[in-house]
Amino acid sequence: MLRLTSDSFSWSMDGKGLSLAIRTPKAKEIAERLNDGKTYTVEIKEYKRKRSLDANALYWSVLTQLAKVLDTSNAELHNILLRRYGQVEKYDDQLVYVVLPDTPDAARKADCAETYHVKPTSQTRLGKDGKQYRTYILMRGSSTYDTAEMSRLIDGLLSECKDVGLDILTDREKELIGLA
Repeated sequence: MLRLTSDSFSWSMDGKGLSLAIRTPKAKEIAERLNDGKTYTVEIKEYKRKRSLDANALYWSVLTQLAKVLDTSNAELHNILLRRYGQVEKYDDQLVYVVLPDTPDAARKADCAETYHVKPTSQTRLGKDGKQYRTYILMRGSSTYDTAEMSRLIDGLLSECKDVGLDILTDREKELIGLA
């Protein structure tokens, strides 16, 4: 059943014990979209503050500068940083593992990958094909990070910069983006 007022709407499943109330100036528009005869999926999850676009822009700007100093690609440095300071992917509170050939070419491809991020483990095994395979842990891409996770990644990046004598941000800039 759908109930609509000028600034909110509520929806409930008859006899199923679920209700949803949304209060927004666009309530009527949302309610009309939901009442079009189509089936929709609603996901309810814990709210986490998203990382800011400023933090993302800062991360990639600083990463680019450090990559030049280290003479490496942005993709490779990003993967290194995700492995050191990033977040692992989990399903049902379990780590996600990927098995790749244990060869220099496969390791190099994983190091430079842009569409996925993996962290090598020490675990290897012999496959049925007689070849050696290494287990990797799947890492989350930074685009999925909340503010705290992105802050940890940026802190790690800045630490890496400091280690090579590259001082990029002033204390005031760090304060402006919430790192000081």
